[in-house]
Amino acid sequence: MRTRLSLVVMLLFVLVLFERPIRGEDMPQRSIRVTGDAEIKVEPDEVIVTVNISTHAKTAQKAKASNDMVTGEILGLTEVFKIASENVKTTSIKLSPVYKLDNHCDETHEVAGFDFDVGISFLLKDLSQLRPFVDHVTKAGATSVDVDFRSSRQKEHMVEARLQAARAARAKAETLAKELGMKIGAASLIGAGSLSNVLGSGGVGGGRFLGGGHDVFGEQLSYADGELVIEARVSVMFDLEVASK
Repeated sequence: MRTRLSLVVMLLFVLVLFERPIRGEDMPQRSIRVTGDAEIKVEPDEVIVTVNISTHAKTAQKAKASNDMVTGEILGLTEVFKIASENVKTTSIKLSPVYKLDNHCDETHEVAGFDFDVGISFLLKDLSQLRPFVDHVTKAGATSVDVDFRSSRQKEHMVEARLQAARAARAKAETLAKELGMKIGAASLIGAGSLSNVLGSGGVGGGRFLGGGHDVFGEQLSYADGELVIEARVSVMFDLEVASK
């Protein structure tokens, strides 16, 4: 009987020991989680023009040879526009078989020809070159052109946008905590959040223009008044403390 009673007492003692840390873990941590947003507006001072050249022929060799002629003419424009070799990159090369179709417009196993596609990007540091450069590459045989405006100080602006977003998060947390009779402590969790880069009103941020040997821009397109908007969002969790009276 005494042994049984001792065992019960020991079990109760063990339960008490384990109960304290469990209750401590269950206690809610006083904290506040906020997000801070910021945006920086800058004028674009350079543009990446990605030119795509697509050719088709019955054999892969002829498709490539035809593509090489157009590509060579387009690459020759780097001398005309004084584009440095380090600002010219091949972005893609793709050779694809094209299969014949049957009476139901389904592909057969018989090869009808080959498509050869090449993508080349050009970094223009003078925005006044954009219109004439695109006109020249389309007349040379480019099948599509992608335009992406950006700033030469892009990384600096992105860092500054995130710093401003972090400051905005702290200011928001301090305002909310003060209103509720609290104050914020150390940051316990920081989320880098998202970055986006868009073009504001008055310009063209980026787009694709199909080739055709004519002025693909027309008179309605202008980028002179455009501005890049770099947006950042940061989430932060702060510890909360009771404000001293």
